[in-house]
Amino acid sequence: MLRAGGGEDALGSLREVEAEGGTIAPGVREAPQSAAFTVIEERYRLEREFMDAVAEGSSERALAALQRMGRMPQTISYLNTPFLGTTILRIMARVAAQRGGLPPVTVDAISQEYAQRLHRLGHSADPKRSAAFTAQMVTDFCRHVRRHNQREYPPLVRRVADEIDLHLSSQVSTTELADRLGVSASTLARRFKSATGMTIVAYTAQQRAERAARLLATTTQSVRDIALFVGYDDANYFVKVFRDAHGMTPTAYREAHTA
Repeated sequence: MLRAGGGEDALGSLREVEAEGGTIAPGVREAPQSAAFTVIEERYRLEREFMDAVAEGSSERALAALQRMGRMPQTISYLNTPFLGTTILRIMARVAAQRGGLPPVTVDAISQEYAQRLHRLGHSADPKRSAAFTAQMVTDFCRHVRRHNQREYPPLVRRVADEIDLHLSSQVSTTELADRLGVSASTLARRFKSATGMTIVAYTAQQRAERAARLLATTTQSVRDIALFVGYDDANYFVKVFRDAHGMTPTAYREAHTA
């Protein structure tokens, strides 16, 4: 073959090989392959597609890639293993989100939140419950990437917005934010309102209402638990703020969006 192809100069690099058993069989002393090459190649392609989608903030594409991965043969798909599959996807989403421009501190906060929630969820064998949790996690990573990259705010204001998004359950004052970011409270308040058209307090209330709406539509947590999660100790006050933002009570919103 080398001579026919004009590669006679490569003949000197050939070596004679003698197999121990008298035969050379494919796969001898190699790690067992769990699936056909084409299947493995397809899984890696879908994983790249998933990570590219997260890096771009596209939850639709990311979830579509996950669905196709979930239909792969049991022997090659780790998604069918409770807890392990979600943990692997969390790490993949974390890496992809950082590649998409999300600050490491934001990526780590989201990752830690879902690691803790996964621990509380436990090694659930319910595939629907695991799938819902994974979808919510991936959507959250994508949403943060998308919002971070779409904001045409100055760097300082973007950092404030990220801080607020990550610590909605905490009562953080403008003074505390200013100290953390190394500027005066008056400068921070002025620059934030100039860029967003809202005060820091109004922006925080808006983000809490949006987060609460997502939780009402995608989880079965009680209204009181959701109120606490987004930073309201007083459930009645939370209902008032939510109604001002969405035009209906939390209970009515859940009924309308989970029917």
